[in-house]
Amino acid sequence: IGTDDTATSGTDTLLEWAAHDEIESLITVTWSQVGTTTGYVEYSFDKGEWHQSPERTLTEGDETQLLLGIPYETDVEIRLVQNGETSDSITAGEVVTPGL
Repeated sequence: IGTDDTATSGTDTLLEWAAHDEIESLITVTWSQVGTTTGYVEYSFDKGEWHQSPERTLTEGDETQLLLGIPYETDVEIRLVQNGETSDSITAGEVVTPGL
């Protein structure tokens, strides 16, 4: 993955993602949190099947979540869930095998 992708979500939160420099199946999702809430990041690489990061308290300011276990050569959708409200998803694009 050579570039970052961004999207404005339904919760008015701009999600950004970046693949790890060496291990491209690790994706870092960042956003600027407005207010304090509980939430988590959901991600899908199989249509209709969503995985999630642990739920935690999200505090105002910059937030980051590392997503693990994403298979190579798959498209990934990412969305943020805050207080049970799901954002629009963004597509992180295909996770490529290193060295290809």
